[in-house]
Amino acid sequence: MTQTWILVADGSHARLFQTVGNDQPWRLARKLDREHSREKTDRSDSREDRGEHDFARLVAGELETQRQAGDFKRLVLVAPPTFLGQLRGELKTPLETCVVRSHDADYTQMSEAELVKHVDIS
Repeated sequence: MTQTWILVADGSHARLFQTVGNDQPWRLARKLDREHSREKTDRSDSREDRGEHDFARLVAGELETQRQAGDFKRLVLVAPPTFLGQLRGELKTPLETCVVRSHDADYTQMSEAELVKHVDIS
């Protein structure tokens, strides 16, 4: 069976789950957190949070490292629309081709049991 990783993230927190099938249990593989969640850019006209961009880059880098190690073939992204866009902007082609589904929702506060009910990974 093909290993699937599910990323559930927002601009400050990320959880990576892994499973080998739609009907198999998820296992928490890794957690990532951002220290300076309130760091803003100096530009007054910018509404973007520089810290979120940096965190998106960090998460994408971690995913790429795990992809290269052969830890997964399929990737499901779950994040609020703004962070999902930032994250997608950081994905390089090899990693981008692993993405089989995206959900633009903030499920970071959901338990693993709730996530399994709300996130389609097929």
